[in-house]
Amino acid sequence: EEQEGLASLRTSLAARTDKSKLIETKLTEIRSESPNREVGMRVFSEKCAQCHKLGSLGNVVGPQLEGIGNRGLERLCEDILWPDRNVDEA
Repeated sequence: EEQEGLASLRTSLAARTDKSKLIETKLTEIRSESPNREVGMRVFSEKCAQCHKLGSLGNVVGPQLEGIGNRGLERLCEDILWPDRNVDEA
């Protein structure tokens, strides 16, 4: 039983390390790009709006995204790539 618990813990830690590396890689990529509102709106419409509402766009299945830009780039990447790491009470 202890061996199974340790194996599960190792798997969990490896997954966290992988996700942390993915977030750092994406942050580096994003920082090398210039922001483009049109591209952002297209991505939101194609990938996010099915579940999330931002202003009058999208659906209320998942959390609404009002004020999401106030979280900062690091938190935004984390929320997208590792959504269960920080879950707001609301």
